[in-house]
Parts: sequence; C-alpha cells; structure tokens
Amino acid sequence: MSVNRYNSESRNQLETEENGEPRGDMAATNTSVSRGGMNKRGGWNAKPTNRRKGVLEEHYWVNVLPIRKNPVNYQKLFQENELEFGGVNLEDINADLEAEGNGEMTIINSGPFKKAVRHDEEDLGLPYNTIMPQMVEAGLKIINPNNVISLSGDKAQQNRFFSDLGFVPHWAESDNYAHEGGIQELEDRLEPFEGVPIISKPKGKSGGDGIEFRYSDELIDDLEFEKERRGIEGALPGYIFQTTLPVEGDVRVIAFGDTPITGEVRYGRDDIDLHNLSQMDEEMDQFELVESGAADPVDIQKIDQAYVNATEDIHELMLDRGYIDGENTELFLGHDFLKVDPSKDEHNILDYYPDRALDNILVEDYKTEDGSYLVFAETNASPGYKIDMINYEYPNQHSALNLLKAADDFSKGVDFEPFKPGEVHEDDLEALSRRYPIK
Repeated sequence: MSVNRYNSESRNQLETEENGEPRGDMAATNTSVSRGGMNKRGGWNAKPTNRRKGVLEEHYWVNVLPIRKNPVNYQKLFQENELEFGGVNLEDINADLEAEGNGEMTIINSGPFKKAVRHDEEDLGLPYNTIMPQMVEAGLKIINPNNVISLSGDKAQQNRFFSDLGFVPHWAESDNYAHEGGIQELEDRLEPFEGVPIISKPKGKSGGDGIEFRYSDELIDDLEFEKERRGIEGALPGYIFQTTLPVEGDVRVIAFGDTPITGEVRYGRDDIDLHNLSQMDEEMDQFELVESGAADPVDIQKIDQAYVNATEDIHELMLDRGYIDGENTELFLGHDFLKVDPSKDEHNILDYYPDRALDNILVEDYKTEDGSYLVFAETNASPGYKIDMINYEYPNQHSALNLLKAADDFSKGVDFEPFKPGEVHEDDLEALSRRYPIK
C-alpha cells in the first residue's frame, strides 16, 4: 500500500469507474477497520482487528495498487523506463501528491502487491525479482522489496547471509546433504558439538511450527530412518539444523531502516522450549500474556545499545549487499535475538562448544548491560501484531503509527536521522486512542 494521504480529484480516472463507483482497491480509498472492543481492564481486546497493514482511522487515506485491476504498461516500463498504473504516469501521480504536501508514491510491499508482481513476472517469462527493481529505477519507492521478502522467508538463506556479522549459531542446511553419503557428512559436521542439543527447523515456516529438539545422534538416527522410509539418498531437504544455546528468552525488535521502533521480550510457555507467542492460548489478552510471564514490554526509549548495534549492522549489511539502497528502497523488519548469559548456563551447554565456535557467537558489540549476548535467531518481514498488545503502555511506539510516520518521511526524501521512535503523527495517535482506549 502507499503511505501517502491522497484524495486528489485530478486522479478521477483512477479513482472511479464510469458509473462513479470506486474503482476497486486502486482508489484513494478510506478503508475502514472493524472496531475492537475494550476488555474488562480498559485495554485493547484480545484480538485487535486494527492490524499493521490496516488503516488506523477513517480519515487516513491509502492507495492500494492491485496491478491486476490497474495493469502496468510493461512495454513502457522496460523500453522507456516509465511507470504507469492504470494508464496514469507515475510522474503525474507524484505531481498531484506533491501539490497536496505529500511525498512521492511509496509502496509498503504487502502480500497482494508482491503476488501481483510475481504473477506478472511469470506471465512475461521474466526471472523472479526482475519487475520490482525496474519499478524502482522508474521512480517508485518501495519498503521491503521482493528480495528482502525472499530473504525473510528462508531461514537457511538468513543464516548464510548474517553469518558475516558473526552472531549466528553453528548450523547446517539439510539440502546440502541430500545426496548419497550426505548423512555421514552431516554427522561429521555435527561431531564437534556432541552433547549439545540440536534444534531442527523447517526453512520456510514460522511461529515455531515444526521445530524439534534432539541430540546429534538422535537426529542422525531419525534421518537414517526417514532416508530408508522415503527411499532417498541423503538428509531430508527443507530443514536447517542448529546448535542450541542456554537462553533466558528472546527479544524481538521491530525496526524501520536502522531505527528500532518497538520491541518485546518473549519467554513463551513453561512447558515447551519455544518463545513464540503464537504457541500461547489465542484467547489470552495482553495483560494475561504479561502476567503469565510469557512476555514483557520494552520501552524503546531505553533500549540497550546492543540492540541498536545489531539493528544498525543488519541494515548496513543489507545496504552493502544491494538488497536496499536507503533512498528508494528501505526495510521494515522484525529481528529476533536470543539472549545468552554464560553465567546462567545451568546445564553447562556452552562447555560442549569448541572455543572457536563460541568466540564467533558471543560478540562484544552485541553484549548487553546485564551481561547477556545477543545471538541472531531470524528476521521477519511480517512480524506479528501481538508486540503492540504487549506494549499497550507505550502507545507512541505502536508499530503501525511508527511505520506510517517513518514511511511518510521516507516518501518525502527526509534523512532517517530526524526520525525517532515515538514521534508519530498526532492525528494517528488520537485515532488509535479512540479505536482502542488505553486504560
């Protein structure tokens, strides 16, 4: 969706059909959101319907661009480097936006837009991630371009990518061993970590689904069994195997660009070794999540410098690798970090780690004031909305408010230095307060 408030009559050809009705989602539409009820303590209800990709209040205008209904002129795009949506040139759209005091057309790359672009790439016989870079070259600004979405959806790709920062646990991708003799190669790779529990994760799933903990000998035995049962030569494809660490919990930091905007500490359920709040009872409201010990809010104004360092380093790496450019493309991601305190290693797991591997994981730049080290877990382009429930005491750091404010600055070409978490549009904060009264 575009972040620009835009209801110009000059775009009537985009906004209406001949009968005067709105023309699908392309219109500068006032998209309403169902009201969430107050719970007994005066907070947001357990399942707030105002999600990050929704609209905070009826007055907030957004442009959703389904290119199925308002097709792109790809001949112009690739031959003349000009971008048209539904027959209207991007330069004209941006001129109207500027006349209204808005920035340039900026797309938050949510599911429908991403899928439409990929669909067109398939129809045109183009490689994946071909159209979106061409759109950017033609002047469109995009938050989370498709290459960022692809990275966030593949845990193995993430581990490989972020290993340059040094704080990724020892890991192996099962696909690399899915060949004859691969099981033995994997066993050899895990041998130095004998005694360390291994976590097995499906590469493309989220929310803790499909995660299992086993020791390396058990893992190898299971793979041998599955290999014979399925009649394959090596390890099962589609998984990563990672050495575990003694953790108190994990911290999710949602950031725009290199700026953390909100966070939460997640401990999860007592009866399982997963911190994902999606594993909790869906009916629990934010008070119950906090009071049960499943999660704690994070005052982003007092966030430890270690999280800022990690967020900035991730952003810089993405810039260096060309995933974004910081001027026409930017990030809105949730980063998950494990908190590892060697002094609280009750089961002596770290004693089984080779010194070289341990030195690579525990990085001084990512050491917090309380003596814990941050270790990379994963990054997510669609971080869950529960983080806003947990932080109900800090409405100014609501992820949607900060995303819209930061994206508004980005659309106007404002340097990110002036953007600070919590400095949101006052009318958006007022709208949020009316929709979900704070206790």
